Amino acid sequence: MFLTAHHTVAGTRNGEYLKWDEIEQNMTNGWAWSMNESTVDFKIGQKLPVRNAETIKLDLSAFYLPSDKIPYLKPAKKSAQVGDTVYLYSKIKDNNNRTTLINRAVVIYATDSVMAYELTDFSMQKSIMSGTSGSCVLNKDSEVAANSYAGFTIPNDEIRKKITKGFPLLNKLKTRDGKTYGIGVPIQLIEKSIILAFKEKK
Repeated sequence: MFLTAHHTVAGTRNGEYLKWDEIEQNMTNGWAWSMNESTVDFKIGQKLPVRNAETIKLDLSAFYLPSDKIPYLKPAKKSAQVGDTVYLYSKIKDNNNRTTLINRAVVIYATDSVMAYELTDFSMQKSIMSGTSGSCVLNKDSEVAANSYAGFTIPNDEIRKKITKGFPLLNKLKTRDGKTYGIGVPIQLIEKSIILAFKEKK
């Protein structure tokens, strides 16, 4: 399966993102390509309808792969725990115009339905998570621990309060001023959701 964040492919109607049962079954002419291997690209296959998937809540979309020869990452066998070191696998450019691909982070919150992590090597860079939605969060064994769908930098308590209005999960997170955070769907919930989607499709 090809996984990404729901909101990256959902489209909108009347200013709101479409939900799982409102999206077309096929993404016409959708293509994916590798961030670090320019020769690796492929057309995305049919979408798998993942029940209850919507923006910010189970923010996940899954598509069939057109071939079993496409390189892939394996799902983690164990859930990520608070304190674990993880890595956001996504191209990030810092204030010095330096681009990184494997970005170290620490898990600060983990439940069956959501995982939050703090990037360790970046501070006070407001737009650093822009464009990272749908990226994998890897564990120390390079297995997929989560699929990232949101991110934000918290410069001060005033901004934190503003973000919290639209993202109440922040009330449960122990954040620090000047740090950047990401939110993802844990791999175990992804697997359960995909299995359920396969069963319902039969």
